[in-house]
Amino acid sequence: LNVHFTAAEGEAFWPLYREYQGLMRANGDLRVNLIREFIISYEEMTDEQAENLLYRSLNIQQDRLDKRRQYAERFAEILPGRKAAKIMQMESKMDAAVDMKLAADIPLVRER
Repeated sequence: LNVHFTAAEGEAFWPLYREYQGLMRANGDLRVNLIREFIISYEEMTDEQAENLLYRSLNIQQDRLDKRRQYAERFAEILPGRKAAKIMQMESKMDAAVDMKLAADIPLVRER
């Protein structure tokens, strides 16, 4: 992260950020598993499978957003507002880059 912390800010921030990254990694693992399942079932996907994947995907997205909100609040408790906002802004940009790559690589569900 390209944020300059005072010694006290860094001491409070880094353990919390590592905790946040662990939760985001676990969420990302769920997303990867869902993508794998999509790829495996792509050719013969049923309507029920498509609907199941859709709602599970939305749940994963909502979980990610909920965690981002929770940790944004926790970061804002220990950092000045601009630093907390910058951190979450950088996280959003990194997520957007991953989302763009996935959107380009993952085909749309086939209609029958």
